[in-house]
Amino acid sequence: MSESVFAFAGEKLIAEGLTVEVKGKIQNLVDRQNVLVFDQDNGRQISLIFDQESASELSSSSEGRPALKNKPGRPKLGVVGREITLLPRHWEWLDGQRGGASATLRRLIDQYRAENTGQDKIRLAQDSTNRFIYAIAGNLSNFEEAVRALYGNNPDGFAECMRLWPADIRKCTKHYSDGAWG
Repeated sequence: MSESVFAFAGEKLIAEGLTVEVKGKIQNLVDRQNVLVFDQDNGRQISLIFDQESASELSSSSEGRPALKNKPGRPKLGVVGREITLLPRHWEWLDGQRGGASATLRRLIDQYRAENTGQDKIRLAQDSTNRFIYAIAGNLSNFEEAVRALYGNNPDGFAECMRLWPADIRKCTKHYSDGAWG
């Protein structure tokens, strides 16, 4: 989660900035249940916990649990063991590679990431924009056309679709969509 957020009440941006600062600004709002808060990095909607009682419940419930048994991987190195599903031909190929399956998968992922950095940044910006506008602008005019323009790499069409949207929504949408054009 990012340290910075946007907070909306309806179509109006009521606060933006560091999460703790925004939380302080909306703490005393009478109708804060209808405030939507979005992570500025990825457009995900997030929930803020305001009252001390629920915050202490969350922290105490995790403290009362027994420690989890050791899981596969090397936690001290940040390695987490997880399950993947491959076809037998994939396992056969991986078994024949230098360093085994895990090392080969890590090399393939690193190679893919290096070769597709630009495409990944565009996709992440598109997905962040889509998450945000789906939650805040889904009922606005030209929403569906805007999504088509976003994923169709049409910045002019996208801007035209949101031309009549409220200024605050346009401003934040631009924040997310700046890197979406290839």
